[in-house]
Amino acid sequence: MLSSQHRINRGDDFRRILRSGVKTKSALGTVALAPSSSDTFRCGVITSKAVGNAVVRNRVRRRVRAACAAHVERFSGWDVVIRCGEDSSRLSFHDISSIIERALAHAARS
Repeated sequence: MLSSQHRINRGDDFRRILRSGVKTKSALGTVALAPSSSDTFRCGVITSKAVGNAVVRNRVRRRVRAACAAHVERFSGWDVVIRCGEDSSRLSFHDISSIIERALAHAARS
């Protein structure tokens, strides 16, 4: 589980990362990665109503946060925002985890 210190909660932070970060598109949606102001990895998840009803959106958020928790040490010093697309509800946890890993590695190289 992703602890509260590793979550992005403020709208200003979401906007900054989405505007200035390196973006990667995937089956999950858009992944934006930007350098953090601190030495910790922080993750934020955006799910619109196009993903599904509240139960489905919350399930997708939990899966994405759990997948991000595995990368806390590897990507310390980075902030990531994941905007989930409509098809994200059809992905398994394994698919979400591998997509996030590839997107983070790709964005960190850029």
